[in-house]
Amino acid sequence: MLKKFFVICLAVTFLIGCADTKEVKKEVGKKAMVANKATKGAQGSSSIFLDDFDTGEKPNKMGGDSGTWNKDAEDLTQGCVMSFDGITRYGEKGFSLKLDYDVDSPNAAYCGYWSKLEGKNLSKCKSLVFYAKGDDTEGYTTKFTIELKGAKQSSKYTVTGLNNSWKIFRIPLSEFKEIKDWASMKEFVITFDDITVTNKQGGIYIDEIYFSE
Repeated sequence: MLKKFFVICLAVTFLIGCADTKEVKKEVGKKAMVANKATKGAQGSSSIFLDDFDTGEKPNKMGGDSGTWNKDAEDLTQGCVMSFDGITRYGEKGFSLKLDYDVDSPNAAYCGYWSKLEGKNLSKCKSLVFYAKGDDTEGYTTKFTIELKGAKQSSKYTVTGLNNSWKIFRIPLSEFKEIKDWASMKEFVITFDDITVTNKQGGIYIDEIYFSE
């Protein structure tokens, strides 16, 4: 009888252990899923990446060129310089895009960054997503402008709320109201202008630019 009791106890313990193991595995699985979502480049197969800057060089993830532009190349009191930063970045590897801008000019001033979309079809996408933060040392603007250009239409959106910590910005494509045809997109543009910016000289970091379905 005692032997039978021990067998029953062992069986119950085993079943409880299996249940606990399943729960542990389930919990570990959940934590791994959360961790994966927090790591760089884990936005899922439905995302169309413009650039994650991990290579620290051009072209972008769509195979397109990128660079900076300035309203007046001869006006040395304004301009924008791009670089790839391997220290201040979103995630544990790769680089971020650093944009140093200056629109503190006696003349009308605006400048920025562009990246080619290579005719990508974004018709199924719902949002433009990217991570950004300001540079504490140089100072930064809390506002800047994003522009998307299609084959025949273009539209702008003012980004607000930038601070000195990495922050995700998720902009519905419906906010780019002038664009009706998303089938063949041409260019992504960041603009700093002397009217919009809250600090006329400074630097910001950008990472993980993608279009999400």
